[in-house]
Amino acid sequence: MTRSRRLFGRRRGSILAFAAVFLPATLGVMALGIDLGMLFHSRIQAQRAADAAALAGASAYLETTFSSTVAEDRAREFAALNDIRGTLIDPDAEVFVEVRPAQFEVYVHVQRDSIPTWFARFLGITSNRVSADATAQAAEAGTVNCLRPLAIPDYWHDPDNDANGNRAWDYDEDWEYTNGTDNYTQPVTGFGTDYRDATAPPYVADRGRRVILKQPQGNAGQVPGWFYPLRLDGNSGADDYADSFTECEEHPYSIGDTIPPENGAMVGKTIDGVLDAIATDPAAQYDPGTGTIINSAEADWRDSGRMLLLAIFDPRQLPGMGGSTPIIPNNFGYFFIEGFMRQDGTICQTDKCADQGNYKGPVVGRFMYYAEGFGGDTTGSLVRQLRLVD
Repeated sequence: MTRSRRLFGRRRGSILAFAAVFLPATLGVMALGIDLGMLFHSRIQAQRAADAAALAGASAYLETTFSSTVAEDRAREFAALNDIRGTLIDPDAEVFVEVRPAQFEVYVHVQRDSIPTWFARFLGITSNRVSADATAQAAEAGTVNCLRPLAIPDYWHDPDNDANGNRAWDYDEDWEYTNGTDNYTQPVTGFGTDYRDATAPPYVADRGRRVILKQPQGNAGQVPGWFYPLRLDGNSGADDYADSFTECEEHPYSIGDTIPPENGAMVGKTIDGVLDAIATDPAAQYDPGTGTIINSAEADWRDSGRMLLLAIFDPRQLPGMGGSTPIIPNNFGYFFIEGFMRQDGTICQTDKCADQGNYKGPVVGRFMYYAEGFGGDTTGSLVRQLRLVD
């Protein structure tokens, strides 16, 4: 019995000695694990901030007029809405932004140099640095939703009939698309390009350029901006056609799709639809100074009911088009409906402008900005989706 006690006592002493040696190391590893977990969580917070900031910055590419300053400011603003370990990110000291217009990208680097440790400070490590990077792009897409029931030909240049040499069709010019003579190369001459930027009146990538929207009569349908009515998914006739100017048809349409026309004379129903769209935001106006819509009832003017997403098609389809010819869009874009044009060039918001009794002027709109899209196997220069690429 005495010998057993001696042996047990020696073993107990060995265990105590072993614990005395390894317990600090074990506690140190546990402490480092806790601090590493906190740093890992801080890294996730930094990455979340970088992702949000990059996407916010890249959204500037979808604006009416792109500005690198707006893109950078927006990225910093959204980064500052995020925190790391309960402390808001400093948009100036902790955020680096690089705007890359040629690639439609915004790169954001978020870095906090001093994340305090808890247990590691007993080992002499009082703080650590965390950082995260993100690149967002307004990438080309091919599919849109909430399409409105009008299709218009893309912009081309008719050198024989361009009387003032501004490369853009004017209301008093007699343009008619002629294969082999007229100039159309998408996206070189189409909507949203710089092909007409150096001409008067000046526009940047056509944003804000006025477009005539008038249904072709007979064979006179080869004028830029003259529209073709569409039978969208779910439409069953003239009334549904008119309603779809103000009601979103939840159906995806992609570049290259075949969209059937709405047969019959739709002039009256088009006017009804346009009047309904105007009535949703009657005070809204295009402001040439800012290139935006002012006096809108919507907090964000891009949400105005007068901002219509339209299909754009290759003008080389025009010579063979008839009443039953389907439309094959090669682009989509947003247009702001201004109203009806009087013969003297002024705009009114009633279909009975005070010209020659009940004269009904053509609908006029403004090409505004990129279509917000998603997915699709084919892409268009005006259809963009925001996505993280890095």
